[in-house]
Amino acid sequence: MEQLEQCLLEILQNEKFPIGRRELSYVLHTSDRTIRVAIEHLRRKGFKICSSSQIAGYWLGSESEYLAFRREYLARAYKELSLIKTMDNVPIMGQVTLRREENEYILL
Repeated sequence: MEQLEQCLLEILQNEKFPIGRRELSYVLHTSDRTIRVAIEHLRRKGFKICSSSQIAGYWLGSESEYLAFRREYLARAYKELSLIKTMDNVPIMGQVTLRREENEYILL
């Protein structure tokens, strides 16, 4: 495991309350983006790092907290996939369509 991920995991294990990315960035001397990537890597390794739209921050969740996180995460994913499906299947009036012919594009 990468050193940053190990340090992040130790912080989450020792915290009693959720801790935000800004604070994690400060403590670990890294960027917000790097924290988000490290959280994703740890989740992909199976660590149940929870977050919520109702509670700011990250924490290692209990089984019930993880299940609540999972429900919210799946609901967001379903909403996004539903939006993409709708956008894929509905032509919008006035939307620009381009066709490439040789070295130029033609508006249709």
